Amino acid sequence: MNVSDRTKAILDHLNLDGYKELAELLETKTDRIKALASQAMNMKKFSSSEISILIEKYNFNKEWLKSGNGAMIVAEHIKPYNNNKDDCTYLAKTKSEYNTSYDITVDFKQLSNLQQEYYYHKIKADLVKNKMREE
Repeated sequence: MNVSDRTKAILDHLNLDGYKELAELLETKTDRIKALASQAMNMKKFSSSEISILIEKYNFNKEWLKSGNGAMIVAEHIKPYNNNKDDCTYLAKTKSEYNTSYDITVDFKQLSNLQQEYYYHKIKADLVKNKMREE
């Protein structure tokens, strides 16, 4: 997969309407994104700052961004309000393998800490209730 294909895949994955939106996210010029998407200027790679933003903010895979190899998105995890790693729910698959889990994770991260705490405890309570029904 060349850089043009990867640029178009990023636009699609982030559900962006055009090059201008991606340029704003990557803190670069629209013409650069157009060039990456069309290979007009024979651009062979994303800049290190573009890669950093895509990794840190959107969980893109560094290897995929550089070469097109591997999964586009790295495995996600949800950190509960207390950041206790033992309580984390890890999603071991990529977005393409578990769209619903990925979408839930993205939505969960957008909640405030108080909302995350509420839903964390609600989910735990529902799991206990389900387990009690089984017994």
